[in-house]
Amino acid sequence: MTPLGLALSLGLAFLFGLAFEDFYAAEPNRPGGVRTFPLLALLGLALYVLDPVRLIGFATGLAVLGGWMWTWYRARLIGDSGAETHTHSRAPSGQVDAAGAGRAIVAAEAPRPRRHRHHLRRAEIMIPACALVAYCLGPLPLVAPPWAVIGLTVAVVGLLSGQERLYAFVRRFPRAEIFTLARFLVLAGVILPLLPRSPVTSLTSLSPYEVWLAVVAISTLSYGSYLLQRYLSPGHGVIAGAALGGLYSSTAATAVVARRLGASSAPAADLNAAALIATAVMFVRVSVVTAIFNPALALTLIPWLAAPFVATLLTAWWFKARGDDGAEGTELREHAGNPLEIWAALAFAGLFVVITIATEWARARYGRTGLYGLAAIVGVADLDPFVISLSRADGPALAERAAAIVIAISGNNIVKTGILVAFGRRRAVWPAVVMAIVSALGIVIALLAMGR
Repeated sequence: MTPLGLALSLGLAFLFGLAFEDFYAAEPNRPGGVRTFPLLALLGLALYVLDPVRLIGFATGLAVLGGWMWTWYRARLIGDSGAETHTHSRAPSGQVDAAGAGRAIVAAEAPRPRRHRHHLRRAEIMIPACALVAYCLGPLPLVAPPWAVIGLTVAVVGLLSGQERLYAFVRRFPRAEIFTLARFLVLAGVILPLLPRSPVTSLTSLSPYEVWLAVVAISTLSYGSYLLQRYLSPGHGVIAGAALGGLYSSTAATAVVARRLGASSAPAADLNAAALIATAVMFVRVSVVTAIFNPALALTLIPWLAAPFVATLLTAWWFKARGDDGAEGTELREHAGNPLEIWAALAFAGLFVVITIATEWARARYGRTGLYGLAAIVGVADLDPFVISLSRADGPALAERAAAIVIAISGNNIVKTGILVAFGRRRAVWPAVVMAIVSALGIVIALLAMGR
């Protein structure tokens, strides 16, 4: 045991006790706090050090603490049911307790004490659980790295103090999406390991395992941004909504912003910035997707995406700095569909297979020219299948694949330029001009790469 480990154990237990004291401030008779939790941590640490191999002392202490907390919890349960029975009991018919009536009147007229910020249940299982966690915090610095111990403490404190937010999120989360997530977890955790890892057709070198692995990766990334966009971003403004929407689909987010621009006559500083933020986030998404399947290609691609990313981000900041037009208090009300829907996953799998076959054919038949031409066409539709296809390819050099991805991104930006002009009309002229310049910049970068 080192002094650093002892200090970490005591410090984290004290922090945990502070959070516990703050959350249960309305409950005076609760076992835990800034003194109890550090003592429990020290007890767990001492018992672990005495027998670090067989852990007899630590296990015995854990069992004793668990039994004590069960006794306390059971007593609170009995106390709750007794209080409820006493509250609902009535005197026999025809008898009046004058003293009891007087006490009832006084109690009714007395001001009620202020409630704490949460509804406290007397027999709450969270209190025994916190005591057991505090006990285990003692020896954790001896068996786990500091980041793991600190992360565990932060997670426990967050779960303790974030009760209202968690319950609010659960109330807003539809049951249908829970079932959708459960079905997808079955497909990802049960079906994926069972799929063949060798190609089943001569048309492509893809295996069913690779296809479904791509579906799982993209759907997970899209689902995270979908949840943030649908349940956490409302009320945070159009820029936050566009950023999360761009992480899900920059084309769809741009279309929503363009329709908002065309439907209103108010100043459009925030909306212009939002249209560009969606594209800036798209560069980040492409980099992340590439890094998942081919880190070497991602390192090659990042310098090529840096210039258009910075240009888009700085221009969006310039639009935002021009003035607040009030759109920041609103939100993007249109949401994309759940990416974990089975039909959406199957559609992505089919598109991925088709684009992979087309990529291999174009590369084999027409070489680099065919690959770049296909990139320009594919960018109009969906970037992810093409990016994954090039990430797993073995033939083309990294620079050639990076250039193809940049061309596909430029094609996608050209489509978004047209969307801004078509739906936003005159009010979207400047973001459309910026988008066209970014598209041209990407094409120039790709042409320079092709000339190497």
